[in-house]
Amino acid sequence: MNFAKKLFLGSVVAMSSFGLIACGGDSSSSSGTEDQDQPENIVVPTQKDANITVSDDISSTEAGNFVRFKGRFGLDITVDSSETRDQIQFTKITYSVGKGNDINNMPLVNVIPLSNPITFPSGYDINLNTESSAFVRIDMNDPGFNNECGTYSLIVTVNASDDPVNAPEKFSRTEVIPFERNPNMFCRELLSSSSAEPVKQEVAMTSCVIEGLSTNIAPGINIATCQPADAATGDIVFAKAGTRDEPDMSVSGNNGIVFVELGNHIGDVNPEDFADNYDADSWPEDVNGRSAYVSDFKLRTIEKATLSALIENGSTIYIAKNPAIFNAETGAGMYPFAITYYKEGNNGDFNFSVKIYKVQ
Repeated sequence: MNFAKKLFLGSVVAMSSFGLIACGGDSSSSSGTEDQDQPENIVVPTQKDANITVSDDISSTEAGNFVRFKGRFGLDITVDSSETRDQIQFTKITYSVGKGNDINNMPLVNVIPLSNPITFPSGYDINLNTESSAFVRIDMNDPGFNNECGTYSLIVTVNASDDPVNAPEKFSRTEVIPFERNPNMFCRELLSSSSAEPVKQEVAMTSCVIEGLSTNIAPGINIATCQPADAATGDIVFAKAGTRDEPDMSVSGNNGIVFVELGNHIGDVNPEDFADNYDADSWPEDVNGRSAYVSDFKLRTIEKATLSALIENGSTIYIAKNPAIFNAETGAGMYPFAITYYKEGNNGDFNFSVKIYKVQ
């Protein structure tokens, strides 16, 4: 069960720090002016040493005005017979952005990937998607895109070594991760002031994290106070579920509370309506750099009295809904929540924490 930076390569020094080299034009066949206008191409390294592994889920995903990247780099000492194989550590990670996904013809784009710093050398896995590791993302409003849209690629190079001081780039692996800059979202022609639609007034939500919850002692949440409660007085009540070998949790409601699953990722008719696929690793305020809005949370239509498999689907955001006072515009009666921490206890019980939103 799984719960579950802008690197401007505008100089030779910066490019060498990436391990990526820009290909210049042939001066015998091009004028200086043409060379300046011609974008530099990235030479994508092809080295993929077996000592560095990568997970099968390496990919990109839209998250509001950002694109996030999934993938975990690990170390495999079993492929090396040297006496120092158990000393191998990660020594470096570098990023750049190219236009398109053809590694043989990929113009460099001066877009800065954002990421968390990592202290090297390190023996820990590098996860592109978690805040405790690399947490790589790209702002789709970065001026380096020059108002262009289409297919781009993030190029990630990871180095490792069993001698980090004297040979820090001994082993290397490069992965190319395509992503799309949506023209309907980022390359629309500006509307004239006479035809522009009024700006929607967004309704902000606040959140709190309720700690000290447990399925056997304090299984409930009091929404008004953001405090633990017992099963009888809690608005939202959790219970142990699953099997002996696969314990899990369920949730039900008191006081008319029902549950609706988040519908941000089901924009089959109009994808722009559901462009933001948030979860417990991608909160709206973190993705967008602002308060969470009521409009961030799109609700599905099916209401359920009980939700199950909360641990199995641990990163999922759900909506607790009070139909008696619910208002989709004001956010009344709407309480998005997700499990942020859990620890299995005795007899299938769980200790856990929950983050929940409500209108201010």
